[in-house]
Amino acid sequence: EVGLRDGLQLEPFFVRLVKDESGQKQGLNTRIELGRRLLNSGIRWLETGAYTGPGLVTMAHPGMVWRFLKVLAQPYVWLSALAFSTRKDPLGFVNSAIADGVKHVSLVLSAHPEHCKSNTGALPLELLERYGLITKDPGVLSSGMVFSAYISTCWGHRDAHDVSVDSVYELVNQLLELGVIEVAL
Repeated sequence: EVGLRDGLQLEPFFVRLVKDESGQKQGLNTRIELGRRLLNSGIRWLETGAYTGPGLVTMAHPGMVWRFLKVLAQPYVWLSALAFSTRKDPLGFVNSAIADGVKHVSLVLSAHPEHCKSNTGALPLELLERYGLITKDPGVLSSGMVFSAYISTCWGHRDAHDVSVDSVYELVNQLLELGVIEVAL
């Protein structure tokens, strides 16, 4: 389930923290409560938030949400977070996730080059290079971090031509070579 990150990221209430009359941070509390209810439903995998940077849609305090939900999760539940990689500091957001205790990070890229560039600031092969720096970094390896990946627009993009099956296949293989344990299309 990625709703705590993807489904709510465009709702201003969840992106910035809004204090109520008592001073409570409602966006954060609501996300934690929604996560608690999802965990109580028996869900086995929950993506709790995203570690991103300026200019990208982000939600406030992904580490706080992760820490609260980690306490509530059963041992069989995978909690994860999404982490972007920047040209300037490829490891920055992953290191933030590690510092918060996150052990499962999802990496994301788009199979459609223009869509990938507009969403992440990089072409798919540039992102794969950055992801290689992350997944092979000794500090990241010693943390026990596990990686999944999402490839969006595999079947084309509404504003552009289709993406070839061969190019998607190649992206999947390259992600697996980097040590990613699971790829979702």
